[in-house]
Amino acid sequence: MGIESATYISQLSSTNPLGTDPVSEGDQHLRLIKSVLQSQFTNLGAVAVTVDAATLNTNPNAAAVAMAIALGG
Repeated sequence: MGIESATYISQLSSTNPLGTDPVSEGDQHLRLIKSVLQSQFTNLGAVAVTVDAATLNTNPNAAAVAMAIALGG
């Protein structure tokens, strides 16, 4: 199949890697995932995210905060 390219999480294919892809391409898939996550969540830095899903779901500003993080702001 070959390695996909992506900048945003939504561009990653949930079907990759295929079961028929060479094992030797596994490292490239992992690098792509890391690259996409680091570009999407640039403001997290080395600090751990400690908010749980319940807190995010009850926060009236959660959608705005999530969008700001996704946009790098």
